Amino acid sequence: MLERLPEAKGVLVTAGALGSAYCFRGPGGKQDLAGRVPVLRVSVQDTTGAGDAYLAGFLFVMVQARRPPGRPRCRATPRASVPARG
Repeated sequence: MLERLPEAKGVLVTAGALGSAYCFRGPGGKQDLAGRVPVLRVSVQDTTGAGDAYLAGFLFVMVQARRPPGRPRCRATPRASVPARG
């Protein structure tokens, strides 16, 4: 995906019940960090704002932990991001 977007520093793709995938460039512009965030099955009550909440959770973990979610302290629900405790 990054090769199609030469100006992008990173890409986050959400895939609902399949989780999400990300890819970021490192110094020099080469792909440096890529992975998937698995899904944690939950009972969904309301999806209002779920995409915004997921992105906020993903970015929070990236900034706070200096690593993407899923390595290994965050799992994704189909409509939200839930930091795992541990």
